[in-house]
Amino acid sequence: MRRLALSAALLIGCAGAPPRAASPAASTTPPDTEPTPRPPEAPTSPPPPSDGAAALARAFEARMTVWTRPDGSRVLSRRCREGPVDCAARIARFAQLIDETARRHDLDPFLLAALAWRESGLDPSALGRRGEAGIVQLHPRGAGRDMRYVRDAAYRAQCQSELDACQGPVL
Repeated sequence: MRRLALSAALLIGCAGAPPRAASPAASTTPPDTEPTPRPPEAPTSPPPPSDGAAALARAFEARMTVWTRPDGSRVLSRRCREGPVDCAARIARFAQLIDETARRHDLDPFLLAALAWRESGLDPSALGRRGEAGIVQLHPRGAGRDMRYVRDAAYRAQCQSELDACQGPVL
């Protein structure tokens, strides 16, 4: 038993000891070489355009599909089909806006898209119980207080006939 306690004490003592520094003779790098300089950091700018918007548009279209006809064409939700503008074009435009905004703010475009889908189902005319508006449902007393789309009902109604439904500033 005494032997076990002594072994445990030695192990505990070794675990808490700081690592030993390697001796200079054991180093494989010659002392006269300097580390390779790193290239200067590129200025922060949005990454180059990608096919992220196309991937988002495909995901939105799949989510809005009610059923697929035998010929393979999709039937989208009634709200989308009967909207004031072409549904596929609006989906593509929202996907482009979301992708651009996400890249500009260094966010995952699919995260921002999921937020927009959860908040409004990509319906720009959706209004929350407390006046939240836009596809990301900005609150009029919060982030949306300076957004014309959130504050002005007449402007919101006028925007519904636009392809992007004036969602650029909202995002």
